[in-house]
Amino acid sequence: MALSHFFSLGYGSLAAEAASAIFVEIFFPLSGFVLAQQIMLCRDRPANLPTFYARRWMRTLPPYLIAMSAVALLMGALGSRDYLLALGFMQSMTPALQEAAFYPIAWSLAIEEYFYLVFPIVVMLAPRGGLLRACLLFIAAFQLARIGYAVVGDPQFLRIGTWLRLDAIAFGFVLALYWRTRMPLAIALALSTIAALATAGAATWILLAPDSAAVRLLFVNAATLLGLLLVKTFHDGDRVLVGSRPAAKAAVFLGQISYSVYLFHLPILMLVRSASGLHGASAFAVYVAATVGFCWLFFLLVEKPILAARPRFDAARPGAVPSRNVTPLASSPFGNRASDA
Repeated sequence: MALSHFFSLGYGSLAAEAASAIFVEIFFPLSGFVLAQQIMLCRDRPANLPTFYARRWMRTLPPYLIAMSAVALLMGALGSRDYLLALGFMQSMTPALQEAAFYPIAWSLAIEEYFYLVFPIVVMLAPRGGLLRACLLFIAAFQLARIGYAVVGDPQFLRIGTWLRLDAIAFGFVLALYWRTRMPLAIALALSTIAALATAGAATWILLAPDSAAVRLLFVNAATLLGLLLVKTFHDGDRVLVGSRPAAKAAVFLGQISYSVYLFHLPILMLVRSASGLHGASAFAVYVAATVGFCWLFFLLVEKPILAARPRFDAARPGAVPSRNVTPLASSPFGNRASDA
């Protein structure tokens, strides 16, 4: 996404804009997939719910506040109404509020934060043996809400509205719990390719017909399917797709800096674009180097100490039977760092 924004914001590339939208969508089901174990710990032991909230908000909020404040300072919006809305993740609650957003990428993080708040309670309240049904009802409710909103609302808000997209993350949770069968890698790659083509086609169509609600509905669901297939493909084929030690180390490094890259790439891009004498390949090289270097330092100095300070989940109640629905993720490139998510 950070690379796409360089070309979409700096050069007006429609292809880069479409790619950026797709990359964001892929992240949603991945997030639900990785967090499944932690959410199930709350179901197995309700006393873990405050720990879940503390871990998620310690992980996400301090870096967000720093990055969002930096953007506000660069744009002269520090302390403004829009800044205060962004503090509470309110900027994507209505189309009118989104129009004034000065930190546009925050819409996706707002969806994440409200998912953290709402979905664990849904899982905890689901009756024994009825978790899948509760999850599917949760997803269906948001699917129907989007369809209803498409009839009367702003089509461009269908993708970014906070209360219209929580199901995208829930799909990843369902995948982690219930899709145990290992799919042959060739089939998974073929299905992922088909989903990618459908998603790219819908994204391109949106750029050509921005007021089409039907196309936007197609895009968010096709992109969610693509994200699910990619997560499944990499989960089942990690030894093939990330088989070498250097590739695994690179994947871990990118995972460590990914959140700060998401948060800080826009202010870094603003600074690089404002620097005199930087154009084309030189500007791109400086942007990439500055983003990676700054975000690595930010991870070491800010994020890593926060991760170490977070509370740990309590063990299950004595005599309690662990949930049999949770897919063991320890052997997965996603799951071996699930406790750090």
